Amino acid sequence: MRLIPVRRSIKCQSPTARRGTLAFPGNERSEILQDIRLQQHRRGLQRSLEARLQRQELRRDLFGRRALDGLQQILQRRVGLLVAVLGISGSYLALYLTKTPLNVGSYTGLIMIVGIIGENAIFTFLQFRDSLATQTVDEAVVYAISTRLRPKLMTALGAIIALMPLALGIGTGAQLHQPLAISVIGGFVIALPLLLIVLPSLLRLLYKKSKTALLKNQD
Repeated sequence: MRLIPVRRSIKCQSPTARRGTLAFPGNERSEILQDIRLQQHRRGLQRSLEARLQRQELRRDLFGRRALDGLQQILQRRVGLLVAVLGISGSYLALYLTKTPLNVGSYTGLIMIVGIIGENAIFTFLQFRDSLATQTVDEAVVYAISTRLRPKLMTALGAIIALMPLALGIGTGAQLHQPLAISVIGGFVIALPLLLIVLPSLLRLLYKKSKTALLKNQD
C-alpha cells in the first residue's frame, strides 16, 4: 500500500498580530480616537491663537509707526510756525525801544517778516529732509544749515543795510516809512539766530526722539 501524507492545517496570523499589536475592544478604540481628535483640535486652536496674536502685534507696530509719523509731521509744521511767530518779537521789540507807534507801515513790516522767516524755515526743512535719506540726523542738520547759510545772511544783511536810512529818518518822506523799516530790521535781527540756532536744534531734538521711540517699539 502507498502512504498518502497528511497535511496539517497551519493557522495564518495577521501581520498586525505578528508585529505584536494589541487588539482593543470597540469602546476603548472609540475613546482613543476621540482623544486623538481632541488633541488635534487643541493643536489647531493653539496655532490659530498664535497666528491671531502675531497679527495683533503687527497691527500694533503699524499703528505705532503711523502715530509717530503723524505726530512728527504735526510737530514739524508747528516748528516752522513757532519760528515764524517768534520772529515777530524782534519787530515788536524794535518798535518798543524806538517808541514807534503801531500803524499800517509797522503792520506791513510784521507781515513781511512772517513771510520771509516762514519761507526760509520751509527751505531749510526740505533740505534737511532730503539729506536725511542718506545721512544721519546730525550730518543732515549741518548740511541743511551750511547750504542755506549764504542766502539767509545775504537776505538779512541786504535788507538791514537798505532800510537803515529809512529807519534813521534820513531823506524826504522817510518818516512815512520809518515804522516799516524799524519793524523789518528788528525782525531780521531776531530771525538770524532763530533760523541758524533755534530751528536746527528743534529739528535735531525732534528727530532724535522719534528715532529712539521707533527703536523701542521695534524691540
